[in-house]
Amino acid sequence: MHKLLIVAVLCVIFMGVEVVGGIKVNSFAILTDVVHLLSDVAAFAISLFSLWASGWEATTRQSYGFFRIEILGALVSIQMIWLLAGILVDEAIVRLIHVHLKLYNPSSSATGQLIYCDRPFCLANKNGPDPGCTSVVRCGSYLQYGDGSSTIGYFVRDSIQYDRVSGNLATTTGNSSIIYGCGLRQMGNLDELRTTLDGILGFG
Repeated sequence: MHKLLIVAVLCVIFMGVEVVGGIKVNSFAILTDVVHLLSDVAAFAISLFSLWASGWEATTRQSYGFFRIEILGALVSIQMIWLLAGILVDEAIVRLIHVHLKLYNPSSSATGQLIYCDRPFCLANKNGPDPGCTSVVRCGSYLQYGDGSSTIGYFVRDSIQYDRVSGNLATTTGNSSIIYGCGLRQMGNLDELRTTLDGILGFG
């Protein structure tokens, strides 16, 4: 019983550290392990109570004593594990459907650069300068999809890292500097959806 108490205290300490770290980095894997430790701590607590209660003296109503309380403790522990597993599965499904996307900020990237309207790329893309174009005006980006949805933003240049797969399925790391539209405002179905879109690579 003393050993179970020591293990329960250690689990609580590790669980507290993982809770802080998991919330800080928003890691579902770490929070899953926290729930695992929580189930262990609860199981230890149930075991400690069962061992303590099984030593109670028999009464006129419980003439066999309280030895069978250990069986009830094991049943409660198992049911609790299944309950926590169901909660984790539900949270995993929610995170797959409702992905929290972060806005791309060129200033936070060491390789990110704004494309201004007087640069050759912008002039070629728009067949000439826009009215009121100066060296400090960003090059605007507009893209319309087949369903009528559209996104408006501006062009940026950044270095993108990716995995390259060769013919023998060997994977190597590559990087390239590309120019793409960084969306600021979505219109149409893109603005109405609350779930992650398939087939669209978004940087805004």
